[in-house]
Amino acid sequence: MLAWVTGKSTAKVTSQHRLIYRTLKAKFGEPRARLYAEAQEAGVRKIKSLVTQYAIDSELEPKAAYVYTCDESYLGRIEEEVEIAQAFGLPASFTRKTQLPFDVRGAIRFDDQAQFHPTKYVAGLAETIPGEGCHVFEQSRVVDWDPRHVVTDDGSIAAKAVVMATHLPLGQVGGFYAVAHPRAEPMVVAPIGRVPDGMYISAEQPSHSIRTRKQNGEVFGIVASPSSSQATRKRSASPSRKSSAG
Repeated sequence: MLAWVTGKSTAKVTSQHRLIYRTLKAKFGEPRARLYAEAQEAGVRKIKSLVTQYAIDSELEPKAAYVYTCDESYLGRIEEEVEIAQAFGLPASFTRKTQLPFDVRGAIRFDDQAQFHPTKYVAGLAETIPGEGCHVFEQSRVVDWDPRHVVTDDGSIAAKAVVMATHLPLGQVGGFYAVAHPRAEPMVVAPIGRVPDGMYISAEQPSHSIRTRKQNGEVFGIVASPSSSQATRKRSASPSRKSSAG
């Protein structure tokens, strides 16, 4: 399961999630947006700390994270994101220079971020779980739960507390099942000559996620982007697109 879920992630350890902080501040207010920022940075530090503490062979590499744009109209949004992120204490700065093999109009840069091998990290973390009744179960489909029990096809587990950390939450509360859905994005992996240092994602849609990975002495470029059908669906849901089609 690790290879199909965790192993299919972007493998970026970063508090920078495109242009999210300007949106969070506008939607939920500064205190809650700041809390989100602090939680994300705490998560980055925790992963780095666990890798060091338990000597987990997760291929953790310090990297700067960038949100870049090739569209002049996005510069104002990027500059606003930098200003808000800095006010929240995040390691953000504005730059017009990246190591991408094409020109960009501008980018927000987060320092002290990282990339890693997520499957190796989670498997290594599982090995650190102590005994005394602690277990890791895979291939165990959960069919029901309550705050103190988890029920699977093969049995149930009792606990002092149950934390649900799934993409598709169980149960009807909140109606999240109606808006959450699994999604896969096409990816291209190829050996490259010029190696752009850092992790990148575009500000404009459809987004493009770019990073590198070293394997057997060779460097590979990894580029992921939504499929054309997903991009079309997002565009068709945009109010501006609807009005222009009018």
